[in-house]
Amino acid sequence: MRTNWLWMGALLLAACGGGAETTEGGAEPVEETAGAEETTPEETPAAEEAPEWPAWAEMDQETRGAYMEQVVVPRMNELFAEAGADNERLPTSVECATCHGENAREVGFAMPNDLYPLNPEEIPAMFESDDPELAATAQFMAGPVEHTMAELLGMEPYDPETGEGFGCTGCHAVAE
Repeated sequence: MRTNWLWMGALLLAACGGGAETTEGGAEPVEETAGAEETTPEETPAAEEAPEWPAWAEMDQETRGAYMEQVVVPRMNELFAEAGADNERLPTSVECATCHGENAREVGFAMPNDLYPLNPEEIPAMFESDDPELAATAQFMAGPVEHTMAELLGMEPYDPETGEGFGCTGCHAVAE
């Protein structure tokens, strides 16, 4: 089950996008925001009270941390609360470490971090797995999670035809 949780954490990070701009080799580290892991949806400002956020690419590290805390984590919690209730491979709630790893602070929230590495050649097989929860997990991660994270980061979701956009390796390391 530990391997499944690591794999799920890795897939989740595909959704999380990291603490900085995603580059070919990963992302630049982001400084931690005090209390970032302690935020609950009840503490997040309502949409009408939420600040106007600059584009992700224009945010400094402190602003990115606040954005992740106030916008990304609550939104991911909404997605995972629903999906995780019906799929044991998925958590029902997330926090910074779910995507960024247990050592997120030590590595400045850099992405990809210690999530389960994925072999891009093996990803398509996950969608057609005989294990219905694995197939559902792959669909969830590549669908709502990936698309929501891409939107939150001001990016396009991954397009397999062009190889461009935010996808699995935005959060997961590539297995060698």
